Amino acid sequence: MNQNSSNKGKYVAWVIMPLIITFIIQIALYIIGFQGVTAYVMAHFKGGSLQDLFQKCLDTMDSHTFYSIFQVSYAIVAIIIFGCIYKKMFKADQKYKPFSTSLNPSMTICGTVILTLALQYICIYILLSLIVAFPNLYIEYVELLKEAGLDSSINIFMAIYAVVLGPICEEFIFRGVTLSAGLKAFPAPIAIILQALMFGLYHQNAIQGCYTFVFGLALGYVMYLYDDLLITILIHVVYNILGTFLSGLLPMGGDSVVNFFAWMLGSLIVAYFAIVLLRRASAKVNNVKL
Repeated sequence: MNQNSSNKGKYVAWVIMPLIITFIIQIALYIIGFQGVTAYVMAHFKGGSLQDLFQKCLDTMDSHTFYSIFQVSYAIVAIIIFGCIYKKMFKADQKYKPFSTSLNPSMTICGTVILTLALQYICIYILLSLIVAFPNLYIEYVELLKEAGLDSSINIFMAIYAVVLGPICEEFIFRGVTLSAGLKAFPAPIAIILQALMFGLYHQNAIQGCYTFVFGLALGYVMYLYDDLLITILIHVVYNILGTFLSGLLPMGGDSVVNFFAWMLGSLIVAYFAIVLLRRASAKVNNVKL
């Protein structure tokens, strides 16, 4: 009994620990980055006061180039660290085979494609609702995107982070370690909600935190159905590609209140249909051992 309580306590801690570890990694990399920038600026400094040197360092660190390289570096380090943690804690001695928990890979792929499109619309409409309700928060959100270089001026490093490294990193952290730990400590619904909450908090702003919470709920449920990070990574990658580069091409259905709710309802219905497909193809739901 004590052993079971001890193990449960360990996994409860690992629901929270990944979020703390990500902040520690970011702080450590920021310190290293500051040292690197200082060395670079000093090597190219043409003369002036100590204040001028310090200001040059700050300007360099405030640039989109530094931030994007920092994000890429962070993602690579996080993938390595959380990949090792996930493997050691939850997948030791297990060989990975794509879609091994699917009874029908074609149906699973179809369900993930439909769900990804539906989630893009659902999150866009949540964002639009928040814009109307909290315009000041939206202004802060837009400024944050500009500072991060996630606007029309996006560079190659930030693009790689946004659509490849970021999704992989976040899936290892939240659907990998956080959710897997949660499922060993709590009933599935609570574990899915907790990892989605951590996922929302991870983004550190209210607007993005709200729709990423909803996105995290969907990804958490898919991970629960299949226990396959590749599936959630693919959903996340495609979702970010659509949101970063192609959202302007998606039809929004007009700007009236009626159309807004009609499209939102339609998106929810499509998402439900996708989940039905994913459940039918899940070996776990159908109690089939593969």
